[in-house]
Amino acid sequence: RIDAALVGRLPIYAELLGVLQLQLGYLAQLSPNINPDEEETFFGAVEAIFKDPSDRTQNLFLRLIRLMVDRENEALAQTAELFHPSHSKAFHIISRHALSQAHIMDVVHPFFKDEPLGKDDTM
Repeated sequence: RIDAALVGRLPIYAELLGVLQLQLGYLAQLSPNINPDEEETFFGAVEAIFKDPSDRTQNLFLRLIRLMVDRENEALAQTAELFHPSHSKAFHIISRHALSQAHIMDVVHPFFKDEPLGKDDTM
């Protein structure tokens, strides 16, 4: 059972979420300054903010990724370091998003053959 006070606050939370989705510059600027011990919190927050599958939200998410990549690229001494898992927040955001439950059928499923299980099964 959900508390009635919480239900009454849902429109406020929805508005806050909408505002956070529009703060792409702030999130992109914040990402390189996240300490390693705070990364999971940051990744989880971005995932929650852009979880809505609507076209609007996903378009904003892609804009955030572009901004993050631009910021990381500007800060790098060598292009070879771009998307390196050890220091690229954009790499982790993209990976988590692509491998999330919402996209598992689009990303992982095509790698498996559409063959019945049996003697030819390679799994």
